[in-house]
Amino acid sequence: MGARKVGVGTLPRGKNLKMGRRRLSIVAISSALAVGIGVLVYGFMDDQKERPTHNAEAVYSLDVKDKRKLVGFAEQVFLGRVVEKVGSESKETTNPGTVIPQTQFSVDVLKVLKSEISGDIIVNQQGGYDPEDESTVLLEGDPLLKPGNTYLFTTKRDSQKGWLSIVAPGYADIMITSPEQQVDAIREFEEAVRNQELPRKP
Repeated sequence: MGARKVGVGTLPRGKNLKMGRRRLSIVAISSALAVGIGVLVYGFMDDQKERPTHNAEAVYSLDVKDKRKLVGFAEQVFLGRVVEKVGSESKETTNPGTVIPQTQFSVDVLKVLKSEISGDIIVNQQGGYDPEDESTVLLEGDPLLKPGNTYLFTTKRDSQKGWLSIVAPGYADIMITSPEQQVDAIREFEEAVRNQELPRKP
């Protein structure tokens, strides 16, 4: 059926989600993007699965693949172990009545590369379970954080909620899979912090 523009927001609710596999184009300002990165989202759903999953691909105004710019935009860069899921809620977008799920996790800070955080903190991840249509929304195909796993996070504090929001799903929450990879990731991000490029002022 091709692509259909649905306006500003995340995936629409209601019968449009029950019509099988469909390409959608969506323009959104998502939850962590309230911290300042605009995003153009292209997504699809596949209701062949028992629980539909909506995958969205974000095109950022910031070059999130450049770690110097990524950490320059962020307020915190740190290694942390996810303890448990502690909450979930929806975030309104600029399209009235359209929301995107987001999920909060308790994280134990292991090593700080930027900022002065410590102890247990709350990390907010874009994406999560949408109870209204019993689906899961993932941005950039970024799997939800898994308790027990360690990640290298790049975040920015939400001024209203106080939690630390992952600034770029798929780029700012790197799962650590081995001691060797952890050493390499820390080295790369420490260098990026030393050479960070701060956002240009408008």
